[in-house]
Amino acid sequence: MTDERELPDSNVANVGRMRQYAEALVGILRDDPRVNAAYQAYQAAHRVPAAGPIDLTDLRQVFLHDRAQDLETIGHLVRESLGLPYTWLAAALVSDFGVRAAAAVLGVEPAHVTLESSLPAEERPTDRRPLQEGGTIRRDVEWFYRTRVKHPPDTIDGLYREHVEQPAIAKAANSRAEAQAAIRRAEEFLSALNEPGPGQT
Repeated sequence: MTDERELPDSNVANVGRMRQYAEALVGILRDDPRVNAAYQAYQAAHRVPAAGPIDLTDLRQVFLHDRAQDLETIGHLVRESLGLPYTWLAAALVSDFGVRAAAAVLGVEPAHVTLESSLPAEERPTDRRPLQEGGTIRRDVEWFYRTRVKHPPDTIDGLYREHVEQPAIAKAANSRAEAQAAIRRAEEFLSALNEPGPGQT
């Protein structure tokens, strides 16, 4: 059973964990073939210029154009192709696409998008204190992705065997139950960021 102390609630530390779980998922999805196909379509739709000198104001306008359509298109990807119920993920992916495309034009490595960069300024969290568990969060989200989102998915048994063969990870993954708990933990934190639906508080 998952330790109740690990599950999301309203305190600042857990809000920070929710953010880190979300940012880890966006980063991992950069390697998903379905997301990469959507990214290529995004570049074509926005007529992203080739690498070279460009005015940054003009570049910003390229990515802000028709954002509502981007959100609708990527929302469909999230719901139908990835099978994920996260209401925040479409905006996060659209922001990530913009970061990646801009980096390609400028000839630099793309930064990883932060969750608040996909939110209106008035909704962005003010607390950005770093947490000391980034490696565990990345592992949780990777295992969640590989068993719940990846197509075809990996099995928990196969994933666990792969990881326990690595000495640096073996201590952190000392049982199959730990792998299941990590996946469940990722699901809990990623779901906690969802906006309440109609009639919910």
